[in-house]
Amino acid sequence: MGGEYESLFENKDSRGFSLIVEDLSITTVQQEVRDMLKLVESALAKISDKIELTPIPGYNLQELVLRCIVRKSYESMMAILDLVRLRHSLPAMSLLRSMCEELIFTKFIKSLPSEDAETYLNQKSILEILQGQEAQAAFFSSKWHVPSTTNHTDNKRLEEQKELMKKMMEVPKQKLKELGNKLGWGKRESPNVKYMAEKTGSLEIYDFYYHAASSSVHASLHNLLRMVWGNPETGQFSITNMNYERYYRKVVIAYGATLFAEIMEAVKDSFLNMWEGVDYEAYQEKVAFIINFTPPIVTKEELNWRGPSNK
Repeated sequence: MGGEYESLFENKDSRGFSLIVEDLSITTVQQEVRDMLKLVESALAKISDKIELTPIPGYNLQELVLRCIVRKSYESMMAILDLVRLRHSLPAMSLLRSMCEELIFTKFIKSLPSEDAETYLNQKSILEILQGQEAQAAFFSSKWHVPSTTNHTDNKRLEEQKELMKKMMEVPKQKLKELGNKLGWGKRESPNVKYMAEKTGSLEIYDFYYHAASSSVHASLHNLLRMVWGNPETGQFSITNMNYERYYRKVVIAYGATLFAEIMEAVKDSFLNMWEGVDYEAYQEKVAFIINFTPPIVTKEELNWRGPSNK
């Protein structure tokens, strides 16, 4: 963390409502992030463009998943920059949640013995596909989505499909539970993110980033009440996410770029030629600059909030 945090609401109109104005420092950091992503394009190409794969399961599944995570994190950053440009900064925060989870997941699967990692990834991917099919069958056979005139034969087929999916899921579930007993996460089919964070020494990342990003995908009172801003003396308020748009912009740009850099660091020993031809020193300078820009989870404007005057 670091850097002096600037006031969100330096400019107000005659009613006391916040004026959303461009912040030079935000613009500067945004450009630094674009430059950082530009510097790693050749590294990303080595990992994800026109790579040769032997047929799965012959290919190393752990390595393939890492390639996917790196590419996804890059595309998430590009999406964040586009959303910020359109001033949809709060929706962009949901991308931080997946980036954080996939950083921890990257560290976790790299910490597993190679054979166990392959078993886990193989069985987990099979299970997730089957669970998706089961959910789909349940959704389309529910009373909410099947009109009374629907062909009963089709409805019966969906019920049979649900039962078939349940039976097919028994095998990967059992294998994953056996693996969990062996590796320490118990009889669950899969460890939760917090467990993965604990096992990989990433608990601080989990506690901070997961908290900061999760509020954007849950029914968070903190985020909802941030929408209300105005003049307590006059009683005039405006309810909109635009009141905090500059703040959310800072969060998604700085923390998104930081998570991206952490993911790149986590996989570098899996792709030894990744940084060949990259100005790595310039890239590291960009990362260091961005990290010094990180804003807090709770702003000083919230802490200094005063209700209506008692005068």
